[in-house]
Amino acid sequence: MWRLIFCCLCCTCILPAQSVQTVTLESPLTTNVYAKGKITEQTIAIQAQIKVPADAPADLGVGAFIKDDDGHWFQLANAKALSVGHNHLHFSLRSAANWQGEPLPQNWDAYQQFLALEFGLYFWSTEESRAQIEITEIRVVEREQQQVHAEEDYRIFNCEWDAFDTEAQSIHIQTGQRWEMRTQLHPMPANPYDDEQCS
Repeated sequence: MWRLIFCCLCCTCILPAQSVQTVTLESPLTTNVYAKGKITEQTIAIQAQIKVPADAPADLGVGAFIKDDDGHWFQLANAKALSVGHNHLHFSLRSAANWQGEPLPQNWDAYQQFLALEFGLYFWSTEESRAQIEITEIRVVEREQQQVHAEEDYRIFNCEWDAFDTEAQSIHIQTGQRWEMRTQLHPMPANPYDDEQCS
């Protein structure tokens, strides 16, 4: 893909988290836009507002990136090309499987989030273009304080292990053996399959 081919040849600019800035595309090179701000352990998403002009490439793509001080880079591409006019973007950090590590495959997890140093947006297109993109917002979305407290109050009850030996009061597991654990979470999330509520 073009954004990977030109990963070392790109235009870079820095955008304050709460300001309006016009960014000139350097496609077919990748255009990186660094935001001022910090990814914290409470960050759940990166949010952006972008205005695309009529002369922008039809295949103009955008994604969010996060990097640490050692050069590890994680990126999440938007599912479709940007449309002319206003675009609201939301990149969830809870969708761990969708974040792609570069240059080597890496898994996005809580430890990588702890190491995160910088974040921003990257734009790409197969067409040559110097169209000017207006970015009105790039910011992180934090968990609400009451949500953090609620998560801290979660408790696990009634753990049942298939591999637990009640007589010996210990767990016996052989290599390659499959086992299950059944438990009860209290309070129970409204939707336990929602990563934003239970993870």
